[in-house]
Amino acid sequence: MKNFNIQPYFEKLCDLALEASKKIMSFYGDPYGTMRKKDGSFVTLADHASEDIILKKLKELTPNIEIISEETFADNPITQLQNGDFWCVDPIDGTDGFVNQNDMFCINIALILNYIPIFGLIAHPPTEKIWIGTDKEAWMIEKNQSPQKLCNTNPMKAPLKAVTSTHYTPRLQHFIEENQFQHAQKLGSALKFCALAEGQYDIYPRLSAVCEWDIAAGDAILKGAGGCILDMQGKPVTYGNDGFKTKPFIAYSKSPSNPFV
Repeated sequence: MKNFNIQPYFEKLCDLALEASKKIMSFYGDPYGTMRKKDGSFVTLADHASEDIILKKLKELTPNIEIISEETFADNPITQLQNGDFWCVDPIDGTDGFVNQNDMFCINIALILNYIPIFGLIAHPPTEKIWIGTDKEAWMIEKNQSPQKLCNTNPMKAPLKAVTSTHYTPRLQHFIEENQFQHAQKLGSALKFCALAEGQYDIYPRLSAVCEWDIAAGDAILKGAGGCILDMQGKPVTYGNDGFKTKPFIAYSKSPSNPFV
């Protein structure tokens, strides 16, 4: 799909994210709505309710664009895309954080065109804060406030501040120490990309594969703010892969002249 202008859809996309956020929070603290998937990870009634809202609204907005969403994919895995254009959705990223009520969870919505994320939206249900971005610009929107443009222009300086997943492995610790990063924070969900886009941290290393719906929205937002996600060969992460899995990568708050590879 060429020359698709996402900007006229911004308001409706933010509205659907807020609607899904309110629905998610209506389940917050409910101990009876939590189950385990085949892989052992949590899934909740809130995941399904959020997904229902998002998928319905996206189909109304763009009926001809395919949607890949985590819970629907878990029930009915898709082996082949119609083409390289699709919405990539995680109705609750960081379900562990939702279940444990630590607020480290969010909604991820990305639009992939020709296998490249050209739009990303991340919403934080507890605060109703939203981050949106394209390949050219990114903004943070707080409740009842005007959008704040995100633009990382200051050069990264050593020691680089690293934000990591809450799953902090010995291998990751070795990687951080070997590269002399300052391990500043463990943070769950795609909120790590928002913190990078805001310039709170410099780098997010991920040494194992993740699902595309975990990072696609953050990828677009980071690009708009001046950062990027590169694989361990220093190349942009690709989407629409088998099983919708990514390779290990490093996310940067500002595009580096010399990536760590």
